[in-house]
Amino acid sequence: MRVLSDRLIRSGTILTFAAIFTSFINLAFHALIGRTLTIEEYGSFQTLIAVGNSVTAPVLCISLLLTKNISKLFSSERLDCIYPTFKFFNSWLMVASLIVLSVSFCFSEEISDILNVENSNSVKLLFIVLAIGNITSLMMATMQGLQQFSYSALYRVLHAASKIFICWSLLLFFHGTVIIILVAALLGELILLLGCVLKLRNFYFMPSLGSKPLVSKPELFLKTFFATVSLSIAMQIDIILVSLFYSPAETGIYSAASTLAKAAVFLSANYVSVMFPLVSGGKLTEKQKIKILVQVSFITCLCGSLAGLGFLIFGNYLAFIILGRFDNDVGVLASTISFSLVPLALLHAFEHYFIAHDSVFVAWLLALCAPLVISSVYIFQNSLFSIPIIIGVITALVVCICIITLGRKKLIQC
Repeated sequence: MRVLSDRLIRSGTILTFAAIFTSFINLAFHALIGRTLTIEEYGSFQTLIAVGNSVTAPVLCISLLLTKNISKLFSSERLDCIYPTFKFFNSWLMVASLIVLSVSFCFSEEISDILNVENSNSVKLLFIVLAIGNITSLMMATMQGLQQFSYSALYRVLHAASKIFICWSLLLFFHGTVIIILVAALLGELILLLGCVLKLRNFYFMPSLGSKPLVSKPELFLKTFFATVSLSIAMQIDIILVSLFYSPAETGIYSAASTLAKAAVFLSANYVSVMFPLVSGGKLTEKQKIKILVQVSFITCLCGSLAGLGFLIFGNYLAFIILGRFDNDVGVLASTISFSLVPLALLHAFEHYFIAHDSVFVAWLLALCAPLVISSVYIFQNSLFSIPIIIGVITALVVCICIITLGRKKLIQC
């Protein structure tokens, strides 16, 4: 068990340091676009990103199932089945991506009106970026299933670095708009795609005559899809609600604070990335799996607490980096969001643990809480600070229910 704990800490730490470095690059990226775009345009850009993250929830579902299946194949040394498994998942994802892309092109005007985005071409370009990102997500999921965490960390850093370099280069020649930012994101995704293909080519070109893919049952796909959609919406709902209830300028300020908070708090997600293939492989006892979950939960609380205190002290300076002006409200708001995100970050870990056991108990709880969050925000919100507080209190109740369930050593199969 100590070997597993050491591996969790070592691999998680590698991913976390890579994520910290990536976060600094992304901070520079947001500083670049924050000083290039108007506050209204920055708010529109973050709203597009939030919607895009919600739309790609099915990709998270497929990626989780692919990671789980690849981990099983890798543990049982059935390496010849890896490419057929990837090909099966990728084929279905490409069909779904083309359908979504076609719908977004047909209704881009309507979508841009709903989101208060001036240029409908931004919506079209966003969904092109998402379509390319779908393929890279499956390749990164394959690396995670193969437990190649070091390469996964390296590619994340290179992806972030290439994106900001391309964006900076484009801004030297073109006027800064949301379109230019999305073009940089598209080119960054293509570079990541190339890197993944080169790394995984040995597995993809491995002889697989007669080898069958490890396919998940349809009901498991639907359950995992439901789980990832619930979690994805929960992670993006704050920005979407702010964009509906507040002005574009206030949405821009909240987006800046939320971006800082999520980048810091969800550093713990790297340990979840290591935990998931370990608890999915089938070689650990339930006691060992619970111990890993406890370790990840402790790291999650630590990251959230340090983030909240850090933003309370240094948030004013971070606001200057991103927005180009000192704004103490951004720091206090980022601190508030950080503390409120701790329960959601814990639910992120719990949900992956439950999914590894073919259960979507956490997703059902989040789905039941969604109407409560929306109605509570509608009734009680009176400032930007009230939205994260409401979400934090409700998700904390869900965490308590999950802990009680695990404490009774039961995984509700639903």
